[in-house]
Amino acid sequence: PNRILNETNAFRRARATRSMQAALDRMRANHEFLTLGREGLPPPAQATPELQHHYAPTGGGLDRMVESYIATFEAFLEDPEGRSDSIAFQQINAETTLLSRLEHSVRLYRAHYEQQVTRAIQVHTTSIAGTILILLAIAVFMMRPLARSAARSVASMQSQLDERAPLLSRSFKVANMGHWRAVDETADPLWLSQAL
Repeated sequence: PNRILNETNAFRRARATRSMQAALDRMRANHEFLTLGREGLPPPAQATPELQHHYAPTGGGLDRMVESYIATFEAFLEDPEGRSDSIAFQQINAETTLLSRLEHSVRLYRAHYEQQVTRAIQVHTTSIAGTILILLAIAVFMMRPLARSAARSVASMQSQLDERAPLLSRSFKVANMGHWRAVDETADPLWLSQAL
C-alpha cells in the first residue's frame, strides 16, 4: 500500500497496483481452496472438528478475518487515498492476530495430514502382508499335489529298482559274467566282482 500511495510515476503505480491485485487473487484462490475445496476434494478447513471450529464464525472466525482482510485490500485498490486508514488497521490485525491464527490452522492441518499418512501406511502394509500370505497359501496349495506326485514317482522308481536289482545280480551270476565299478577314470582301487 505504501508503494502505491507514495508513487508519483503513473506507470510504476499501475505496476504496483497490478502486483497487489495478483497477490490478492492468489490469496482469495487459496482461501477458497481451504474453505470450499477443489475438484471434488473436501475443504481442508473441514478436515477436523478443531479446524472447523477455528474457521467458523462462532469459533475462531478465521474465515471471516481472511475475507475481511482481502475485502479491505480490494477496496483499497479501488480507492487508495480514501482507504488508507482501514489498510493500517488490517496490517496491525494481520501482525497481531491473523498470522498467528493461520499458523495455528496450518499446524492443525499438518497434524491431521500426518495422522492420515500414518493410517494409510498401516493399511497398505497390512494389505501387502495379507497379499503375500495369500500368495504363499496359494503356492503351498498348488505345490502340494505336485510334491505328492513327485514323491509317488520317486517311490515307484525306487520299487522298480528294488525289483530289478536282484534280477540283474542273478543274471550276472548265471552268465558267469563279472563286472567292475570305478568312481572316475583315475580311481584306485577299482571295485571288481568275484566273477571278474
